[in-house]
Amino acid sequence: MGVVGSTAGDASDATGDGPVQQTPLVPETGSLGDASTTFAGAGANDTFGTALAHGDLNGDGVEDVVVGAPENNTGEGTNSGAVYVFYGPVEDGDIDAASASVTLHGVDAGDRAGYAVAAGDVDDDGADDLVVGAPLEDANGQSAGTVYVVDGGDDLPENGSLSDADHVLRGESAGDRAGWSVAAVNRTDGDDVLVGAPGSNASAANAGAAYVVSDVDPGVGSLADASTTLTGEGSGDAAGWSVAEAGDVDGDGSQDILVSAPWNNSTATDAGAVYLLTETDVGTVSLADARLKLAGDAARDRAGWDVAEAGDVDDDGYDDVLVGAPTAETADSESNAGIAYVVYGGEGDTGTVNLSDAGTTLAGEGEDDFAGYSVSSAGSGDVTCDDYADVLVGAPGNNSTAVEAGAVYVVAGSESPATERNLSTADATLAGEGEGDRAGTAVSDAMDVTGGGDKDVLVGAPFNNSSAVDAGAAYLVAGDCPEPEPEPEPEPEPEDVVVTTECADEQGTVTVSNPNGERVTFTIEGDSYTLAADGSDDDSVTLSDLDDGDYQWSAETEDGTDVGGGTLTVDCDEPDDVLVTLECVDEQGELTVTNPNDQNATFSIEGDNYTLTANGTANDSLVVSDLDDGDYQWSAEAEDGTDIGDGTLTVDCDEPRGTQDTVAVTEECEQLTVRNPSDNDGNVDFRVRNGSGDLVTTVRDVAPGEGDTIDGLTGDDYTVDARYVTSDSFASDNVTVSGQTEATVAVASCRQPTDTTAVSEECEQITVTTPGDSAEPVDFRVRNASGDPVATAQDVDPGDSATVNVTAGGYTVDARYATDDSFASDNVTVNGQTEAAVSVEQCPVEPPTTTTEQSTTTETPTTTTETPTTTEEPTTTEEPTTTEQPTTAETPTTTETPTNTTTETSTTTETPTSTTPSTSTATGAALVGLVGSLGLFVRTRE
Repeated sequence: MGVVGSTAGDASDATGDGPVQQTPLVPETGSLGDASTTFAGAGANDTFGTALAHGDLNGDGVEDVVVGAPENNTGEGTNSGAVYVFYGPVEDGDIDAASASVTLHGVDAGDRAGYAVAAGDVDDDGADDLVVGAPLEDANGQSAGTVYVVDGGDDLPENGSLSDADHVLRGESAGDRAGWSVAAVNRTDGDDVLVGAPGSNASAANAGAAYVVSDVDPGVGSLADASTTLTGEGSGDAAGWSVAEAGDVDGDGSQDILVSAPWNNSTATDAGAVYLLTETDVGTVSLADARLKLAGDAARDRAGWDVAEAGDVDDDGYDDVLVGAPTAETADSESNAGIAYVVYGGEGDTGTVNLSDAGTTLAGEGEDDFAGYSVSSAGSGDVTCDDYADVLVGAPGNNSTAVEAGAVYVVAGSESPATERNLSTADATLAGEGEGDRAGTAVSDAMDVTGGGDKDVLVGAPFNNSSAVDAGAAYLVAGDCPEPEPEPEPEPEPEDVVVTTECADEQGTVTVSNPNGERVTFTIEGDSYTLAADGSDDDSVTLSDLDDGDYQWSAETEDGTDVGGGTLTVDCDEPDDVLVTLECVDEQGELTVTNPNDQNATFSIEGDNYTLTANGTANDSLVVSDLDDGDYQWSAEAEDGTDIGDGTLTVDCDEPRGTQDTVAVTEECEQLTVRNPSDNDGNVDFRVRNGSGDLVTTVRDVAPGEGDTIDGLTGDDYTVDARYVTSDSFASDNVTVSGQTEATVAVASCRQPTDTTAVSEECEQITVTTPGDSAEPVDFRVRNASGDPVATAQDVDPGDSATVNVTAGGYTVDARYATDDSFASDNVTVNGQTEAAVSVEQCPVEPPTTTTEQSTTTETPTTTTETPTTTEEPTTTEEPTTTEQPTTAETPTTTETPTNTTTETSTTTETPTSTTPSTSTATGAALVGLVGSLGLFVRTRE
């Protein structure tokens, strides 16, 4: 902020000795007429441009311009003052104050609202807030002064009054002139408001004061409640004439503040002083206790007329500050030429330092230039486009283009700045537009209010007459750093060829691709291949079936530039699993792991990882000792990511138990009993396997003194072994069975062997019999001489017989219990043998005439009427008669004969006294022979 009392007329002397305002200066025209934008005051004597600031008040991300016009009369009366806000991005050309985005008028006549302005995010809501000083406001006494804080946002009024401000801070007492200077100090939780009151009598008459207000409350408040009150050192100092944020001057990470007292007499009368405070205590603090006091060099210099942050001008990592002494006499004895001082930051200086020794002295060009009347950083940094922070110095009395037209100087930063410099050698000079404009009364950086990407600056000329007499003007000089000439693009270096290796069926496949726009020759082990330019069909080559090993290769472009080379290693054999062995040492497990591969491996056990180097190197194995009994999960992985083993490792290294013997016996047929004797010291599992070695059952967790019986076994030899239940393996020497590691137990079948009979007592028949003492029914099988089964008699109960009808010949008969699966069993013999041979005779054949005669004689009432239901069978018996004697069809009596008598063949067989035994026997034999040839059987009960 750069505002110091530059209006003529009615501002009284703040100190009693020195003037509050300078004598009016006489103007002429200059180069500010070429500024990109000119803001013109609204009416005569407004002194528009007395104060300048910038900030993003509407929160749209673009900086806005703030201009104070403390003599404006359009509000509540003469000199009530006004503040104008122009939203960025600001356009080029002339802009009248009447077209401002926001206009806020002073509350009462004579308040001079807008004499000082600042912007900062006081309420920490993301939008900057507007701070306005009205130093001659009378609410708490004549010229006690007031500061208004208007919250930023997108709803600021287009035309409003400061009476509606969100926060009002009243001066403590009459004559304090609170709001003569204002600033916003950047803090992490919202900006503090810094207020200067140079007429305060708190410590001495007109000693002045400055207030630090944190957490500004809504509504009307008093500066008496400020967080910190900084009081002037002595009478008439006018402390608070100018206040500013200083940046981080001492490098401690926090923002420091500046308070000036331009009528301080510590060096000489009205030499002035500036105080740097790096921290502020709560309560009332004398500026005499400031960390650093920058004292004016000579009488009437009025050092501290304006103060500002300069940025890091010398690029040393510390922020620097600016101090204006506009009435200082230069080395050339130019009266009121003025001086601006650049004071460089650092950790060292404390106490009082004379400004002539503080840094760089920037001297005004000529007499009555009043250089240093206003000072500021330039565009928040670099406006000269050289990457160093620059500074602005206002000289409102400069006559270089017109009498008192004024001028502003831009001085570029440098890593090695000069200790003294005349502003005639400034890097840029912005001259006032017209006579008496007093351009440079106020200067400010403007960040980038044009939106052009470069830093801009603001210059105030409060007595410019372009719109009306002393209406004032403000100029926006837009930054315009030239675009750097693009460096010519160097010819791109060719890229290395892309070589990839893959494995397929344990053979290597190498693919080489050319990423360049020119041909490349690829050579491997003496064989060369030409790769076309990238994007062509032949821009890559693939080599397959490469054995494991190292291959030397190289690649170069057509002009001989190397584009890769080296040793290509093919290793496509699958790595082997690590070798894991476990031993017991002093009842603790000791694990040895060995890597058999030619690449490194990682072995992990229960979350602990170990690296095994390639086989044959110093660390290709490891030993993990002192493992307690238990299960351990482990895994191993080769360097190429291949799994090379995992599993569960069981450690059981406790002192082995003494040998204990168990028992396995058979006490009943088809049963086996196992017992764990009561004098044994642990529970036991038993395993039972049959004669084929197949597992039959496992009896688990048999306690000492307990046993178990296994039922449902078949007759066989069974193997029984045992183990402790805590062991993984059977057949242990620690647990024997009947004195042996594995015991063989013969289990008897509950069946007793039985001998059956098979005889042929009738022609073309075999009769089989199950003895009455057999344990269960028996199945019989009859096979012919070729070994083919021809008949079976199934489920023949004990004491029963069955007759099997067969043709004449030799047969083999074997048997089995009906519940067994196999014939020819030792359990069931036939005629005392596993297989019995039985010979069957053929039945004799009778002459045909005999058959016809017998048919007639068989019509006896007793035979025919025995079983009426059996008369259905003659239909079946007609066929054998016809088949045996085709000639019988000539006589009708032949066809009826079976109906009356042939069906009674079985009845005749049962009754030996039948009158036709020979005829019945012949007919029955023929029937039995037919049935036997079909593989059926006939069973008769004894």
